[in-house]
Amino acid sequence: MEFQTVTLGTAPTRTVTVGASRAAIICPLQGPDNSTLVSSARTIAASPCDIVEWRVDTFASTQENVLRGALQVLRRELTVPLVATARSHSEGGGTAPENYSTIVRALIDAGVDAVDIEMSAPAAVDLIDYALARHTPVILSSHDFVGTAGIEQLLDQFTRMQHTLRERITRATQTKSAETIAEWESRGWGIVKIATTPQNSMDVFKLMVAARRFVDTVATLPIIAIAMGRLGQVSRAYPQTLGSSATFASVPGESSAPGQISIDALARFDESTHCLQAPF
Repeated sequence: MEFQTVTLGTAPTRTVTVGASRAAIICPLQGPDNSTLVSSARTIAASPCDIVEWRVDTFASTQENVLRGALQVLRRELTVPLVATARSHSEGGGTAPENYSTIVRALIDAGVDAVDIEMSAPAAVDLIDYALARHTPVILSSHDFVGTAGIEQLLDQFTRMQHTLRERITRATQTKSAETIAEWESRGWGIVKIATTPQNSMDVFKLMVAARRFVDTVATLPIIAIAMGRLGQVSRAYPQTLGSSATFASVPGESSAPGQISIDALARFDESTHCLQAPF
């Protein structure tokens, strides 16, 4: 099966292709209310951000109509694709387990450009099916805030997550017309994301080796691989070296995970080193 990039965004939003020769910069956006979101969105809009990740778990309301209204507000402020993430308590976020599925479904119905779905969520498969049925690309994610598994375990994790997405994609296309399938094949369906917490430098290299081997051998979907914390900053600064199709960087006050680099600093570094470009 051929490798499939994912293109996010539709006019008038600028489109961004994840899985191309340059790693995309994803910038988190957080806040409890619309006023805070607008202020942050305007700061991000002036930055070299490619994709915005709205961390919905920092928003005060979980009501569908309120979330939909907030999304409309953000659309007016941003010209880049918007990914929605309701990070759960178990993976470092603020979303209670009992609310997770309802919020994710509401975000999909609201029309986000892509949605993050945690592999560990009990309803993960149902949520993937729900997203794909509504033509919403999925970022299937896993976050380890304790440590970093071994290379073989990480390879197995990448493989299992890709298999899950591919299996649901196959299922979703069985009821689609040939024209719809062709359109979706050109736009792409999903991304696999794994983030770990290194305890030492070797843990960072474990993730980098596993990601690189996966991409070079069996990857058919783009991946995002991140080692969190200060130790893992090399994985954020040189994403394409390890096969990662995107990296996360933040504007002041908007960091959503330990070790995120300043987006302006990363952009300047890329200008001088081409660190976001594929090395070969």
